[in-house]
Amino acid sequence: MCYGKNEKKLLSNGNFFKQNSKVLLFLFLSYTTCGIVFFGVMSGFGFMLAEKGLSPSSISTIFIATLPYSFKFAISPFIKNIITKINIKMFTILIQIIVIINIILLGTNTEQSPIYLIFINVFILTLASSVNDIIADYIRLVSFEGKTLGTALSVGTIGFRFGMFISGAGILYIASFYNWTIAFSSVSIFILINILATIMLPPHKNLVILEKNEINSIKNYLNFCKGLFKKYNITAILLLTLSFKFTDSCINTLKSVFFQEKGLSKIDYANISQIMGVVVTIIVGMLAATFTYKMNIKKCSKIAFFGQIIASICFIILSSMNCTFMVTTIFVNISTFFLGFSTIIYRTYISEISARDINVYTIFISLGSIGRIICSYIGGIIVDTYSWHTLYFLCALSNILGFFICFYSNIQEKKKIF
Repeated sequence: MCYGKNEKKLLSNGNFFKQNSKVLLFLFLSYTTCGIVFFGVMSGFGFMLAEKGLSPSSISTIFIATLPYSFKFAISPFIKNIITKINIKMFTILIQIIVIINIILLGTNTEQSPIYLIFINVFILTLASSVNDIIADYIRLVSFEGKTLGTALSVGTIGFRFGMFISGAGILYIASFYNWTIAFSSVSIFILINILATIMLPPHKNLVILEKNEINSIKNYLNFCKGLFKKYNITAILLLTLSFKFTDSCINTLKSVFFQEKGLSKIDYANISQIMGVVVTIIVGMLAATFTYKMNIKKCSKIAFFGQIIASICFIILSSMNCTFMVTTIFVNISTFFLGFSTIIYRTYISEISARDINVYTIFISLGSIGRIICSYIGGIIVDTYSWHTLYFLCALSNILGFFICFYSNIQEKKKIF
């Protein structure tokens, strides 16, 4: 199922989607599961904590329990060894069952629950979701190549946003009419559909085609990481990643707290940030697939940085005045459009420079996840110390830095990405 010379024909006549319908369905639903967990914890759970009176800095500190998202690179080599040696379907289903159980447990937490138990609950949930994410990324990388990578990633991104809608708007709506326990238990049902898609997944002939970086010990893994520092311009990657992630993290992670402080109810927040967000993401997914297919990925990255500056300006406006519900909805969805576009471009870029190797890919993606936690924590402190307006102004500045890094970089250098 890897494509090279015929990828343009496949994309143009629709055979690509027909021949890979089950794989694309699996990717869509797997990323949906990741979206449910990621946004369910970051937004639904964050809104619940904010509702109970916790400060932005305290909530961002609790999110440290999501560290497994940031350290997928540490477990990806071992997960890769497991899924190439055992029944990948059974292993994936086991992981998805663990995700379901811990989402249900997440909703049972109350203000009387010990913090360490909540931490363990969130940690196990994000760990299982990270493994599910690694499996989905691995299947995507070994199944597609070239310009079809962007198309497959767009399908996954739409699924991720759909999962965010389910766990964002869904949890908030249900919690408004019932309670948080019923809300979290209800959205976990959707992951059962992911299990069905896993059962339907056809045998993968290409699951072992990218074994050029076999890692079966910690020593081999450390040597592998040393090799990356020699091959890639890590400093440039770090700066580019932080530029991408600062805006994305500070807006998306702390958005629920921002709107809660603005006095929005659960229903208002769900209507503004989630319902239209699904439609926007579908449009963004198709647009990003077109851009990555017809344009150089470096040019796409420049457009993505410019878009994140616009997203930051939208929230600068929202933080500076009391906007009407309609105006707020417009600004939020404009920012959603550009943040969604930049996310697809960023992950497609990382897919290409990693040469479709899951170990390299997860290391670079994890740099972004680590950056997300650091940026979210810093963002919470900035809000507590200064203001929301200051935070979003710094978001805009960080994208200007990233734009110039991308503009002046030389991607043709032999041992450097930029």
